[in-house]
Amino acid sequence: METIEVSTPEKHIYQMIVPIRFNDPIRRNARSILYGLLLRPVPPTPEAEKERTLTFYPAVIANSSRIARECALLPNQIYEDAVASMSLLYEHQSRIVYIVAAALQNNHLEPDAKLIKFIERNLSGEELAEAFMASVAALNLEGFYKSILLVRPDVKIIPATQS
Repeated sequence: METIEVSTPEKHIYQMIVPIRFNDPIRRNARSILYGLLLRPVPPTPEAEKERTLTFYPAVIANSSRIARECALLPNQIYEDAVASMSLLYEHQSRIVYIVAAALQNNHLEPDAKLIKFIERNLSGEELAEAFMASVAALNLEGFYKSILLVRPDVKIIPATQS
């Protein structure tokens, strides 16, 4: 029996560079500062990040169902009209931030609270709209619909009612 190895490099769908507008300060308690001054040399503080690259990959199955469920709860005007979508983005900001965080994390787990906090503090409205559209594109709904159309003649999804 032959074993066929399939290696598909994971291609990203969308990539954006976000300037970091807010960094959490590094907190040290008084004992650690005193301990560091008296007993050991103080290591240099790392330089703060100035920007971060956010990369969106095609969604895994477990994550795509989570994103699709949240997208279904949004009004349809978000996807249709660009001008109206900016006002709707602010009305549904928490749900959209959740969708973007889930798309960035892209695994079966809930999005990390630190990632959600980073998105809320560092993305502008325009960047959030771009990231949201990239998150929806990561679902690859076109391929999903094509697979349903290919299977549809052979499989009955809704059973016939019996009289």
